[in-house]
Amino acid sequence: MGIPTLHAKILFYSKTLGVSFDQTLTLGRQNLYVSKNDVRRYVRRFTNDDFIAENEFIYDAYSEPLFKNLGANLIDSMDNSTYEGATVVHDLNQPITENMKNQYTAIVDGGTCEHVFNFPAAVKNCMQMLRVGGHFISFTAADNMCGHGFYQFSPELFFRIFSYDNGFDIKLMAMHAGDGSKDSTNVYTVKDPDDVKTRVEFESKKGLCLIVVAEKIKDTELFLNHPQQSDYSRVWSDKDTETTTSSSDNVSAIRALYKRKIPL
Repeated sequence: MGIPTLHAKILFYSKTLGVSFDQTLTLGRQNLYVSKNDVRRYVRRFTNDDFIAENEFIYDAYSEPLFKNLGANLIDSMDNSTYEGATVVHDLNQPITENMKNQYTAIVDGGTCEHVFNFPAAVKNCMQMLRVGGHFISFTAADNMCGHGFYQFSPELFFRIFSYDNGFDIKLMAMHAGDGSKDSTNVYTVKDPDDVKTRVEFESKKGLCLIVVAEKIKDTELFLNHPQQSDYSRVWSDKDTETTTSSSDNVSAIRALYKRKIPL
C-alpha cells in the first residue's frame, strides 16, 4: 500500500476542502511513491507553508514526511501487526475500544479497507475514530482490479455510508483511471445516484480508483438503518416507480459521472 503522485496531489487539494491533517491516522503504514520535487510544488500551490522535512524524503520509503508537509503534528499508522512499524496495532475486522474513538482530524485509507474481510466493521471503526470536523479520505479499488483485494467498491456504497443520518457529509467523490503515478491524470467528480435518480454505471479498459473525502459533522449512533441502494429505496417508498434502468438512463448517468474535472 502506498501513496502515488496523483494521490499525494489530491491530499493537498483536499486541504482546500477544509481537511485538517493535524492529527492523522493512516490505515497501514503507507509507502511514498512521489518525488520530493512534486511535493514541493504541491506545498507551494495548495498551502501558504514552507516545504519541510526535505532530508526525510526517500522514494518508496514511508509517508510521514508527506504528512508533515500536509500539516500533521501527529502521524499514527494502524495495522494488524508491527512488521512495518505501525504505531497502533489493531485488527480492523474487530470493533475499536472506547479510548480509540474521537481521536483524529484525518483518517487516510490508501487501499486497506478493500483487504479487510469485515468491511462494515472497518469503515465503522474509521467513522468512530474521527473527531467531529474530521475527514475520512479513501483511495480504493473501483473496477478492473479483480483479485487485488477482497473487494472493489461502487461510489454509491460510500454515498450511502457517509450520509447525514450517519453524521457525515461527502465533500468529494471522484474517479480516475490508471495507477495514479502521473499527476496529470484526469480526475472526475462522481454524482450521487440518489441525486440524478438513476444508477451511475461505467466501464473502463484500465483499473479505476475511487476517491472519497467525507467530513464527520456530528456524533451519532451509526447504521441504525442499513445502507440501501437508492433506486431500490425509491421503489420501496413509491410503488409506482419504474423498477428498471433503461439504456438511456445509463447514458445520462455516464454523462453525469464525467460532468466536471477536479481543478488539480
